[in-house]
Amino acid sequence: QYGSYTYVSVNFMFNRGGHVHSFIHCLSAFVNPFLRTGSELVVTSVAALLWIGALVYAAVGEILEIVSTIRNSNAGVLKAIREDYIGFYNMVDWSSIIIGTLAIGYYIQSRIAAGAVNAMLPAMIEASLNPGSDYKDTAKDFFKAAEDMSKAKKDTELQLMFYPLIIMMRLFRSFEAQPRLALVSATIKTAAPDLGHFFMIFLCVYVCFVVSSLLFFGQDLESFSTMDRALHSSFLAMFGDWDWNAMTDVGILRAAVWFWLFMIVMVLFLLNMLLAIIMDAYQMEKYKASDATTLWQQILDMLQRRRQYMRGERVRLTDVWNTFRREYAGKEKAMLSSDRIISVEHLVTNVTRMPYKQALRTLVNSLQRDDVLRNGHLTEEQVNKHVEASLGSMDIKIKAVLEDVEYISDKLDFFDRLLAPGDAEYDFYFGADGHTTDEASRMWIHNSVSTISEELQSNFVKGLQRIGTWQDEFECEQTELADSLKEFQELLAHLLEAFQGLSNIVEGMATKEEAQQ
Repeated sequence: QYGSYTYVSVNFMFNRGGHVHSFIHCLSAFVNPFLRTGSELVVTSVAALLWIGALVYAAVGEILEIVSTIRNSNAGVLKAIREDYIGFYNMVDWSSIIIGTLAIGYYIQSRIAAGAVNAMLPAMIEASLNPGSDYKDTAKDFFKAAEDMSKAKKDTELQLMFYPLIIMMRLFRSFEAQPRLALVSATIKTAAPDLGHFFMIFLCVYVCFVVSSLLFFGQDLESFSTMDRALHSSFLAMFGDWDWNAMTDVGILRAAVWFWLFMIVMVLFLLNMLLAIIMDAYQMEKYKASDATTLWQQILDMLQRRRQYMRGERVRLTDVWNTFRREYAGKEKAMLSSDRIISVEHLVTNVTRMPYKQALRTLVNSLQRDDVLRNGHLTEEQVNKHVEASLGSMDIKIKAVLEDVEYISDKLDFFDRLLAPGDAEYDFYFGADGHTTDEASRMWIHNSVSTISEELQSNFVKGLQRIGTWQDEFECEQTELADSLKEFQELLAHLLEAFQGLSNIVEGMATKEEAQQ
């Protein structure tokens, strides 16, 4: 009626406490997966073909990479693959190819099994309507075929369940091309050593609690009746999923003791320590990527580079890579291990149409990237060691400076004791032969006051001379100003005379006009 078979199995489990638990398991399979509408068949067929094409493309790419690795290596085949090819993400790619191929194989097997059940169904219906001596054999063969079909369907679903997880790992490989997107994978890599040591302790403590839960609740609770169930139920309890009413069947005190210990140790201590380890690594990686280009800026840069390439203002980096690859006859390992110096002129000369600015910028960015890869970001421990070394070096330098200061002080004391007539300090202390200290002090004060008076007199005379010069200049400017005022008065007198003459002319013209009228 619904176009599917359903295989139902019923199992009973007897635990050590005398409880009987029943389990009903249903497995279904389509009679014919093509009994759908035309649009659904088109979409499903296109998606299946694209998926198979992607698997073939990935397999061909990996095979070509293996062949290229073997050709570029001077070692044997196995050594070249082991040293130059095998890596984490290569294994992820091959896992996706293998699991995808297995899923296709199991799907074909399930369809063959479904076809066998379809072929046996009329005979089973006939035997059910008209039971005979062969009914038992017919039913046995039919249910065996149905069981095989259900298992093949289950195996197909199992492979398809793992496949999205492999795709997720391949997505992380793609995310590593962008520093901001690579934060998650970089955090896991940074925290991996600490996580490894932490999980050794975590698993030991967790297994101990699981064994104790199996002994406490196994005879009364189905969820703790076996080791695998106790593992699963304890894991759920760590994240807040538990049945306290069922757990109290063994006794409230016993359940409370186990539950309190489990929550304090596993949740409050260990899970929070796990979060602290991950967050510490995340903060470190986030600091490293703080200056990295964002995804949106990277997309804009790619579009800009594309436009510049179309205008002939730059070349693609793949063109630069292919140029060096041709120089080394395709041997990438030898090319990457070379230590020869590359200049801007070399890039401009050998890479077709490469501008000088791009060549310079490419080399500068390459040097900066190499410096980051070589030195990386210092960890807290490395910073502490660096500070320690710097402080030790500073102590040595301070000691050397102190020794030099002491040496200079000794030399200064030596030269201060030398006879140096004419020096003010020497004359103050040693230059007054035949006089007492008080007389020498008075003589030194008298001489100092005389010297200061002479300097003040000289400065006062220079000041008066400067004031006299300023006064002469002021008098000259005052004379010039008086002359200018006199000339201005004469000009005003001329203007008044001209104005008076103009008024007389205007009055004469007005008188003539009145006489004519």
